[in-house]
Amino acid sequence: MDRTRNFLEDTLLYASRMKLFNVEDWRVYFAWVGLMLGLLGSVTGFLVFGYLNGVRYPVYVWNVPIGIFIFVGAIAFDTIGHRTVYKQALKTGEDLVHHITIFAGISSTFLLCLAYSYREFFENTRFGHADSFCVLQRDRRSHALATVYGR
Repeated sequence: MDRTRNFLEDTLLYASRMKLFNVEDWRVYFAWVGLMLGLLGSVTGFLVFGYLNGVRYPVYVWNVPIGIFIFVGAIAFDTIGHRTVYKQALKTGEDLVHHITIFAGISSTFLLCLAYSYREFFENTRFGHADSFCVLQRDRRSHALATVYGR
């Protein structure tokens, strides 16, 4: 009788597939994870630098680096499967979807950071879909808030 593996055993089995990496796999892995760690470091550094120089961000702003940290962990783990189990499937075009997702995630994070310093540029500026736009507003405490309105 076959016994089913538990979550921990499945996780360890999945992670152990790193042993199957070749040189190209390691390069791709470090490039992806390194890119995400760079994003985490730059955004966190941006926020910490501002905080140390007197900027008082709303508490929810710290969710951005927390979210990036979670995403880095997810992408580090997910890439193991991409370089082993799903390698052939990704060659059929799925890889493009992942590249677009990463680009969109990084650029949107930087745009959110820039919105704090360049409010005027982002105010009433149309982004993406013709039926929505992004407006930065100030609340009572003088913090920028991004609000997306649909038409």
